[in-house]
Amino acid sequence: MTRAASRRTQPQAGTRSLILPSARLPAAVQLLMNLNFGAVMTFLPVIAARRHLMYQVAGVDAYGYFYVMYALTLLVARSWLGRLSDRYGRVAVIAPGLGLLTVAGLLLAWLHSLLLLLVFALLFGLGYGAAQPSVLAWTMESTRPPLRGAASGTYFAAFDLGIGLAALAFGPLAAAASFRTVLIIASGATVTAGGLVLTLAGPAKRVAGAP
Repeated sequence: MTRAASRRTQPQAGTRSLILPSARLPAAVQLLMNLNFGAVMTFLPVIAARRHLMYQVAGVDAYGYFYVMYALTLLVARSWLGRLSDRYGRVAVIAPGLGLLTVAGLLLAWLHSLLLLLVFALLFGLGYGAAQPSVLAWTMESTRPPLRGAASGTYFAAFDLGIGLAALAFGPLAAAASFRTVLIIASGATVTAGGLVLTLAGPAKRVAGAP
């Protein structure tokens, strides 16, 4: 077979569309999830300052322990919960992860102590560590192998767009209303994502590797 003929037999993602159809649903879920993530990462230092969590603990600003707890929890959750989603299906891990992110966002809205901040970091790390890798795996499984590069592009475009929109949209909203209002709306985005997963993600419910 000639090189030209080989190219003609390869499935094409289509140059007219920047969004691969098979990746639209998981990408939408990731975008909504990252509205929450972007709001937290954008406004946490300001919220910590307003809640008087800038004092030093062992030479580190108290709110800095959020990043330590979050990173450690994320490290464990991504590996452990990723294996659970391989065994029990993507939705079985994504949906509880989105639930944890929702609870964590609401908890941050009423933050008032270092202890509560660490609990928030634990829930946030577990939630994101459960949902994000499983959404990425779902994206790949929803797409034929020759188009998985395009699917990955769609997924990560949504990933970045969610964080960017959070900073752009929630900044003026926080100035006009309050950080608590922003966090409630951001938590609502994860509730919406959960609704999409539970109602529309039929193929992702199967156990990976099952016929």
